[in-house]
Amino acid sequence: MKREIWVFLCLAIFGSKLAMAYPQFIAHGYNTCLTCHYNPLGGGPLNDYGRALGSNTISDRLFVDEDMSEDELAKYSGFFFKENKSAIKPYANYRGLYIIRDFNGDNSDSEYIQMEAKLGFTTEWGKDDKFIFSGGISYNPGRSDNENEDKWRSREHYIGYRPKKNWGVYVGLLDKAFGLRIPDHNAFSKSVTNLAQDDQTHGVLFSYLAEKWNVNVHAFVGNMTQDAELRQVGGTARFEYNFSKSYVLGASILSSSSDFLEQSTFAIHAKMSPGKYTSIMAELGINNKSSAVNATEDNGMYFFSQHHIRMRRGLYYFTSLEYYEADNANGQKTLVFGPGIQWFPIQKVEIRAELRNQRISADNNVEPDTWFLFGQVHLWF
Repeated sequence: MKREIWVFLCLAIFGSKLAMAYPQFIAHGYNTCLTCHYNPLGGGPLNDYGRALGSNTISDRLFVDEDMSEDELAKYSGFFFKENKSAIKPYANYRGLYIIRDFNGDNSDSEYIQMEAKLGFTTEWGKDDKFIFSGGISYNPGRSDNENEDKWRSREHYIGYRPKKNWGVYVGLLDKAFGLRIPDHNAFSKSVTNLAQDDQTHGVLFSYLAEKWNVNVHAFVGNMTQDAELRQVGGTARFEYNFSKSYVLGASILSSSSDFLEQSTFAIHAKMSPGKYTSIMAELGINNKSSAVNATEDNGMYFFSQHHIRMRRGLYYFTSLEYYEADNANGQKTLVFGPGIQWFPIQKVEIRAELRNQRISADNNVEPDTWFLFGQVHLWF
């Protein structure tokens, strides 16, 4: 392993204990996604418990009457800002991103990107709600000038069967079961591995959850809306071992191919909470791609780490660290680092501001640093 990666791992693991970092909800004792989400991999719509948790644990009370109890507050977490006892659970989601590139340089420019506007519903039926359906439609205008590009698409629709609380089978369009499930789709762990915002696949997912183990095996045939020769067919396996509620270690493997591309990826990841409201997540992976058309290869190693500090209820400071080293003749390396603020001023609203520095270097060249400023709004109902 390269010396730089060892340095980054030390910064991420040992530095987090000093900086009191906090990503996701492992600091509250939640180390599995199924507690709050219908999807065992996380993401997508929240179940009733997840909605309530977002209202009375994560969101700020700054604009809430001090006499209102947490139970009363949780009743506003439903789609219509009231308790939903119906079998049909509608949901809506919006993400928008404002970017200033090279904001302190001569070539500064800015752009607002509507990342996603989604509407859908989830329902459960059968004895003990063994069956589940979840699906939605997304509008994404994108950044392309191609008028033929489809702006409407589904990023998730599936039927699930969970005869026992500890295992289930899901069939449909899902994200691939691999690594950490994070919303940063431009992170190297997502972009170079073809696991980004529009890389869902049709397939069958098996999910098993035990006291210590969390296992997901995913066989897929590609996105059926794509041309047949472009569809990546293959499978993934994702394993997590819970040493405790606060320390989780995992590993993932992916293998897939199409008429044009073969891909294999391996990664290890960790989620930990060294103290109250302090936690960190990190992922280290090796990604290999080979073209079946011109016999070229695109291989590389990536590292991702993010940790948070809870400054007060609903308000978090976080830092992100990314590294990617391409396995090519130039030996190009990219390092991205920066701080940010994440605020949930009221339930169903998230605001993020983040500053990032990017440095690209090769064996005989180092490019000038580039600074980016990001502002993001996330609404869900």
